[in-house]
Amino acid sequence: MTLEETLRGAAAWQQILEENQFNDPAPPGTEFVLARFSGRWIADAEAANYIFDSYFTAVDAQGVEVEQGVVTLGKRELSTEVYPGGRFEGWVAKLVPSGDAEARIVFKATSSNLDPDGFDTRYFQIE
Repeated sequence: MTLEETLRGAAAWQQILEENQFNDPAPPGTEFVLARFSGRWIADAEAANYIFDSYFTAVDAQGVEVEQGVVTLGKRELSTEVYPGGRFEGWVAKLVPSGDAEARIVFKATSSNLDPDGFDTRYFQIE
């Protein structure tokens, strides 16, 4: 999985608002990060796997998880079924503390096809 692109703050909020006018703004002290991920599902099994926005969260500079709200991104949102050898791409929207240069987006697999024991947890630095 690769973090391809990020938007943060006002630029992210503008895109989120354009996707759905009913999305709520970031609470005081936080800002949105929009992140575009891509990847390829490599597996021995022939079963499909699912990748959802809900498999992502964000942590602050101290590694504390940031409480997330609900954001709807429509067709851009990373929500897909992928088969072995298949590729995926999509956006996730997460809240981070405003101005926190060390905040990270975290992918933690919770699918029954992946073991959520920490082995499938990935941290992505927001640029």
